[in-house]
Amino acid sequence: MKRMVGRMLFGLGLCLAVALSHAEESQVQADLSEGQVQPVQIAPEADQVLKKAAELVKTSASSFSYTSVGTVNIKSKSTQKDSSTKTEVFAEKPNKVVVKVAQGARSVECYSDGTHVTMFVPSLNAYLVREAPSSLEKVVLEYLSSFGSVVDDARFGFFYMMDDPYQALIRGATAIEYKGVENLEGVDCHKIRFGRKPYPIEAWFQTGDQPFLIKIAPDTAQLEKMLSARMPDIEVDIRVQYSGWKINPPVEPGTFAFVVPEGAEKKESFAEMMRPKDPRDLIGKAAPDFSAAMLDGSQFKLADHKGKNIVIIDFWATWCGPCVYGLPVLNEVANAYKDKGVVFIAVNQGDSPETIKQFQEKKSLVLPVGLDQAASIGSRYYVGGIPQTVLVDKEGKVATVHVGLPVDLKGMLSQELDTLLAGGTLPNEPVQPPKPPQPAEGATNGGAQESAPPR
Repeated sequence: MKRMVGRMLFGLGLCLAVALSHAEESQVQADLSEGQVQPVQIAPEADQVLKKAAELVKTSASSFSYTSVGTVNIKSKSTQKDSSTKTEVFAEKPNKVVVKVAQGARSVECYSDGTHVTMFVPSLNAYLVREAPSSLEKVVLEYLSSFGSVVDDARFGFFYMMDDPYQALIRGATAIEYKGVENLEGVDCHKIRFGRKPYPIEAWFQTGDQPFLIKIAPDTAQLEKMLSARMPDIEVDIRVQYSGWKINPPVEPGTFAFVVPEGAEKKESFAEMMRPKDPRDLIGKAAPDFSAAMLDGSQFKLADHKGKNIVIIDFWATWCGPCVYGLPVLNEVANAYKDKGVVFIAVNQGDSPETIKQFQEKKSLVLPVGLDQAASIGSRYYVGGIPQTVLVDKEGKVATVHVGLPVDLKGMLSQELDTLLAGGTLPNEPVQPPKPPQPAEGATNGGAQESAPPR
């Protein structure tokens, strides 16, 4: 269940390790299994730093807090993918903790008040409650192991919360090297390299009496090599930077308590929590309001069009074959009805502005593109597959929703717009689109594609 939330939250970004072969993954898991101790060669200077860092929280701290920001940047001639994940941690021994993980508008929160653990997904306004484990380590392993950041073993990513932080750091390493002192943005740090499978990890610990972890970064050369078969020019940069360290900060009453938000639903399982909603449930209801930054630098506000325009909202991405096939048709129809009060916005899901601009140049398309890199607008419209096209009438209500690519998109959309302009309503019927006559490159059929890029 924890992996389900992890996949929902991080998508392509921090889950790059799935590019590793199944054999390598199996070996890593075998090496990290309970009771398995690998021989590890540790440079004395590195050993001294790691033991000092571990003791900082093991014996000196009853509570601590910090913030980390993980970034993933993937670049090639055909792809530009950037993501940032912020994690805020406040912990008190033996088993109280608040962890908030956010990537754009997607987020997950974990609260352990010592008696119960609550997992809350704000975008779904849903939560579930379980009995609290007896230690911070068990909270991590049972509920947070999907959020171990760039490291496959959550014990390393959350080593400060382990019963034995030192063993958590060296666990799974075959060699640990001391690489000297480096200055990171004005802070002198010990640089240590961990020889690990499937790729080495480099970590920087602050020098001095309090060797806080400042940064970790995997050596991405091996990852780039594995991905180069499909993208020969790929460049990958992954790092996590830590800040705001506090040892024994004051703990205010209610710090670890979960306050149920208005309208939040309690679920019995993660499977129930993550069950996708049908976008056609929006038909006849007020369209979820949103503002979007446009690719040309302007702003689009849906509320500005209420009482004046019919709005066509199309959710799409550059890698989606059916989307690429349908966009010119949508744009053509929208332009034909422009003088009749029809407005069109193509809300891109997840692509960078540079990727979209390159796509438009290649396809010779001029589109009113709205940016939704975090898919926060898409989540309000229950976007699970793309293309998804939504018509909003002049009253601001959702008139119809189409998921996938209909065979006669132009004819269907024109007929629907004529009906709405004449004051009519559209039937609320599920659409099962057949194959288009000439699908674009990469499109296998007219149905919807998952709204995350293919792995």
